[in-house]
Amino acid sequence: MKMNGKIQYAVETLFDLVHLPGQRRKQIEHDFPKQNLTRITVLKPTNQALAKHLLGSSSPYYADRMFTDTYATDSYQNVLLSLISFRKQTSKYPAHITIISHDFKKSRFLDLHLKAIKWPRERVSYIGIDPPEEISSRGELDINEAEAVGAWERDLYGVGTELAGKRRKRGWKDDLVSQLCAEGGGNALEVEVCKLLGWGGGRDGTMVFPETLPWEKMARE
Repeated sequence: MKMNGKIQYAVETLFDLVHLPGQRRKQIEHDFPKQNLTRITVLKPTNQALAKHLLGSSSPYYADRMFTDTYATDSYQNVLLSLISFRKQTSKYPAHITIISHDFKKSRFLDLHLKAIKWPRERVSYIGIDPPEEISSRGELDINEAEAVGAWERDLYGVGTELAGKRRKRGWKDDLVSQLCAEGGGNALEVEVCKLLGWGGGRDGTMVFPETLPWEKMARE
């Protein structure tokens, strides 16, 4: 697949934005314009309706611009495994990423998950859309998110008892790392990326991965 310019992709959506109230839908349409042929989208399988809306299903490039990540079980994995899915599909990493998620999760993604994988902040955009107030109040969401952020601050890579336990309940199996790293040829993952997949944050769970990752090298070129 040949692409020019910046390559972008959406890491995740947590609900079907196509059915949002009009004002929120207009915000998404403005921030994420249709028919950008340099954009590739990585979405969870349940969000293909959204991709059709954002990317334009009538486009002949539609099938080439959307693929799904079926491995991720939490927000950290949504970021890292989407990068890996992108790499396996295109043999490169994106120049820029766009994260579509809830607005109340913005700090978790930008301050914790991107820090953990050492993704440059100048190469990410964040589109945050919260559920309608009548469904979940922002105050309630912020209280629950504060607890989640605390868990990730203590366990940056999600390998401790609490977060790893949630992963396993959602279907994560540790041998998936070996499967992701087993493929050879042009789609083989770099050694550093495979080490990152198994990294646990050092002695206290908060140490950032110490080796240089491929997307850091891109930022310096």
